[in-house]
Amino acid sequence: MTMTKVELLAAARLTLKDTATPYLWDDTELTGYIQDAEMEAAFRADLLESDGVATYCTVAVVAGTATYTLNALVYEVKRARIAGEGQHLIRTSRDKLDSTSTVWEDETGTPREYYLTGNSLRLVPNPTANGSLNLVVHRLPVSPMGTSPEISPLHHRRMLDYAYKLAYLKRDADTYDPIKAMDFDRLFTESFGIRRDARLQTRQLKHTAIEMKDTASEQW
Repeated sequence: MTMTKVELLAAARLTLKDTATPYLWDDTELTGYIQDAEMEAAFRADLLESDGVATYCTVAVVAGTATYTLNALVYEVKRARIAGEGQHLIRTSRDKLDSTSTVWEDETGTPREYYLTGNSLRLVPNPTANGSLNLVVHRLPVSPMGTSPEISPLHHRRMLDYAYKLAYLKRDADTYDPIKAMDFDRLFTESFGIRRDARLQTRQLKHTAIEMKDTASEQW
C-alpha cells in the first residue's frame, strides 16, 4: 500500500519514539532523512527505470556533436538506440576505443557505440546527421519528494531504516546513538544492498563495457 509523505513521517516518529513536542527531530530534518532514504534505496537497488519518458530518455542529437549531458537524475544507461535505426548502440569505454584505434575521435558517421563518463554520454563515431537518441535508464527520484515516494510501495517501510540511521547520527545528547544507527544501517543494507563506491562503480562500468556481448543485431 502506498504511504504518503505524511504517513511516512508519522511512522518514523513512532519508531523513533519522538511523538511529543518539542520534537527531537523537527519535521524539516526528519522529512529530509526520509527523502534521502528513498534516494539511497533507489540507487542501491536500481528501483527506478525509465523508458520512453522524454525528460530522462530522449536526447536530441546534433550533427557534429558527439557528447551529451544526461538528465542529472540519470546515473545509468541500460540501452541506447538512434531513432529510426534497427540496432542498439554497443556499450564501450574510452580505454577500449584507445586500445583499438588512435583516430576513433575523428571518425564520423552513424553512431554505433557509446560510453559514459559521469552523466555525459559520448557517441562513437561522431554523428553526421541530426536525430534523436532513445534511452532506457536507471535514475534517482525527484527531490524534494511529492506527496509520496516514487519507488514501489513494497519498499516504503523498509526504506525508513535509512532515515532512522541518519536520525541517530544527529550530534545531540538526546539523539546521537551510533549503535542504533549501525543496526538500522545493517537492516537497510539487507533490504537494498551495499552502497556502490564511486571508484568501484567506474571500474565496473569499464569492465561491463569490455565484457558485454555485441547486441548490434538485437531489435529495440
